[in-house]
Amino acid sequence: MNFIAVFFLKIFGAIIGNALRPSYSFHQKSYVNLSNMDKVKQLETWRIKNGHRKGWLYYKCKEQDLLNEYYQLYPKQTNVIKNTTIADIDNTMFSFGKYRGILVKDVWNSDKHYIQWLFNNVNLDDYPNEEYVLEYLKNNNII
Repeated sequence: MNFIAVFFLKIFGAIIGNALRPSYSFHQKSYVNLSNMDKVKQLETWRIKNGHRKGWLYYKCKEQDLLNEYYQLYPKQTNVIKNTTIADIDNTMFSFGKYRGILVKDVWNSDKHYIQWLFNNVNLDDYPNEEYVLEYLKNNNII
């Protein structure tokens, strides 16, 4: 008898819980209808709400092809990448991965597949020196 009561209470709780919870598809539809600038602002709101690091926003914007809007809202990041010099490229070493301690320019010349893999699979926000140099190389169509 208790089993039946617990069963119906769980079903009732699930029905009430789903009715009170906002639908994700509703949020997804409203997000799709936003302008690109508003999408970046919404992503920043979600980043703060969920406690993600600042790099999360950059990579989400990169995934959704919103980097132009991201750079308009956060020009400091753009200036750091644009101010990367040839001296930075010549002196920056990887501080992680299989090429730890090797100059970025040497890896750039010898293993472009690894560089592509980094862009697609590694959160470079944890490695700002390497990130700025690699973004500089990519933005100048060297990749």
